[in-house]
Amino acid sequence: MDGFNFNRFRSRFTFKRPTFRLSFKTIAIGVAAVGIVLVVSLALKSKQSPPKEVYVNPYETLVGVALSPKNYEGEDFNSFFTKAKELGNTVSWAGPWQEFSKTDNAAEALMTRAKQNDFMPVIITGPTIEEVQKGGYQTEMAEAIGKFVTVEQPKYLGIGNGIDEFFLDSPELLTTYIESIKETLTRVRSVSSSIKVFATLQYERSSGLNGGLFGGESDESKNILKDILPQLEPFDFIAFTTYPGLIYKTPSELPNDYYTKIKSLTTKPVIFTEIGWSRSVPAEGYDGSESAQAEFIKKFRDQMKDVQPKIQLWSFLYPQKVKSPFDTMSLLADDQETSPSFEAWKTK
Repeated sequence: MDGFNFNRFRSRFTFKRPTFRLSFKTIAIGVAAVGIVLVVSLALKSKQSPPKEVYVNPYETLVGVALSPKNYEGEDFNSFFTKAKELGNTVSWAGPWQEFSKTDNAAEALMTRAKQNDFMPVIITGPTIEEVQKGGYQTEMAEAIGKFVTVEQPKYLGIGNGIDEFFLDSPELLTTYIESIKETLTRVRSVSSSIKVFATLQYERSSGLNGGLFGGESDESKNILKDILPQLEPFDFIAFTTYPGLIYKTPSELPNDYYTKIKSLTTKPVIFTEIGWSRSVPAEGYDGSESAQAEFIKKFRDQMKDVQPKIQLWSFLYPQKVKSPFDTMSLLADDQETSPSFEAWKTK
């Protein structure tokens, strides 16, 4: 996997073992755990589903996981929804906007399954940094996403994933991105004014925290949230992905205001579309364990009493074929029915 220079943000992160190589863009797209293969396993089921209807949010708080079964075929796929139901009421899918142009596409299939299993689906897509740099995709993306929302009418739709990366490439690129999605936003809002639209920011990266397993230096004076958040007026939510175990060795090191300080930066509702901590040691000196996951979840939830997010999504239910250390962040191993972190994440 290509490396990433933290002094110039492009499409790859670098940290070594203790430096790993990862891309939050790749992880964010993959947090749905290669959801595109969903099409094959669900195509026939999707065709047999009842007519589409508007899905009304029956929940006060949305808690769940990203689509992350043991595998995407057979009983393992079916059992994912049964097990995820023990945790909460929400499942997310993330993938490229081009997927919406396909027949029996993955996002539509998840919408069908979510409705059948009484989940609130959260759909995340948007242009890549390369697309924003090059341009020329705006109308095609608006048509693809517009067609999807007309049929499915999702209540929660992300049209951008890791957009802080655009600002870190250049502040002008974030402006270009916001301009580029206006056509899509117009199409979406013409379908339904109740659709909640957002774009995600990577919390650690945006906060200037590039130390720890990232292999760089943490400098909170380089926090760019104060520069980015005022530009996100077109969105209904401020959305974050967060993996503090890449910065802090133990959950006890997590500052008591790590998340609560978000409230001083924005008056918009906040959501978390990816949350993770390792269930096994990612590097020497780091506490990666089921008990550490559970301890982090407790600290996270304690701070959420002040933040009051509308959505909380753990990254994976079961291990996925993604880059280390994200392959260690599931709540369950393939052979587990429960774990301390699984029990801690359950909607109380």
